[in-house]
Amino acid sequence: MIQSPRFTISNRSYALLTWTSAMSCWSWSLPAGRAGACPAEHRAPGSICESCYAQQGNYLFRNVRDAQAARFAYLKANPRDCLTTIGDFLNDNAITHFRVHDSGDFHSLQMIELWTRLVAACPHTLFWFPTRTYLFPNWLPALRTLHRQPNACVRPSALSFGDEPPVVPGLGHGTVSIHHQVPGIHTCPKSLLGGSCSDHSCRTCWDDTDYVNYLPHGHVLTPRERAVRLTIGATR
Repeated sequence: MIQSPRFTISNRSYALLTWTSAMSCWSWSLPAGRAGACPAEHRAPGSICESCYAQQGNYLFRNVRDAQAARFAYLKANPRDCLTTIGDFLNDNAITHFRVHDSGDFHSLQMIELWTRLVAACPHTLFWFPTRTYLFPNWLPALRTLHRQPNACVRPSALSFGDEPPVVPGLGHGTVSIHHQVPGIHTCPKSLLGGSCSDHSCRTCWDDTDYVNYLPHGHVLTPRERAVRLTIGATR
């Protein structure tokens, strides 16, 4: 098994990257929330951020939270060194797919620009960037430049459950979280049936071939709901 590069901060060593088994790929994980690395966090009744998956479950374990906080501190103190190390890891290990921000988001305009350079330096890796920073008009030119890289997919994320997919000119297909399958929108098979991305041979999030619906996390399907959803999927 490939090992993540490590960094040291406050005399403690941490893994710089995480292997996310549900997505079958390496990922970059920072603290979620406006107090962390989510400047565009949108909290309101019915909002997706209000039920953020990255602020519950395994993300609440002390070791996970400590590692995310350490990564964020290291990133802010050494942004270029940090991203250079990530790029070297991806190239040296021939990593094909990388998820940026399984927790967190771009915390500054500078980070978008630095990630654009990293993407260009790793032409054999496909990068997926979900983001809500498209809400900041002055950040859009940088986001569009990043999305223009042939191996980058910048997807604008919906704000609330049940929203239509965001359509942002110059960015990728938007993503939503709707409690049922919707014709014309690709339903994430992992969110429907469990397992991992590789179990379903799905890399749509990186390919930007369709809008994507992630069925809400934490909702346990009843046998009847599962049967109905499978029927809808078969007739789409």
